[in-house]
Order: sequence, then structure tokens, then C-alpha cells
Amino acid sequence: RPTVIMPPRVQTLSLGQLKEIAPGICGLRLPLPIALDHVNVYLLEDFGGWTLFDTGIADDATWSIWTSIIGQHLGSRPIV
Repeated sequence: RPTVIMPPRVQTLSLGQLKEIAPGICGLRLPLPIALDHVNVYLLEDFGGWTLFDTGIADDATWSIWTSIIGQHLGSRPIV
């Protein structure tokens, strides 16, 4: 009988709250003003800064969340 290897449990991301998924990888959920009401976005610690995978939609709610994330969590490391 073969050994079954289960993948790690997927963590649920919270709206507007940055969460470390693994060392150097963070994620958060951003709102969308359409039927699909959110998108999960990811930040990877990179050489000298952060690389973003998806940024959400450029509306007031998303800008407010990013302003908070950048000010409180990214420190002096830029988005590269």
C-alpha cells in the first residue's frame, strides 16, 4: 500500500490582515466590488524589499488597506 502524503493545511487569509504563510511569504485578502468579492494577494520577501503578486483593484478600500500594510508591516523595506 503506497504512502499518502497530505499537503499542508491551507490557511485562510483574513480581509485586510497580513498573515505570514511561511518564512518570507505573507498573504492577505483584499475586497473586490464585484460578485467575486475578494482576491488573495501575496508578498514575497526579496533582495532588499518585497515582491507583490497581485495588488487588488485600485479603489478607496484597497488603497486604505495597502497604506496600513505598508506603514505597519513592511518597515523600511520597499516594494520592488
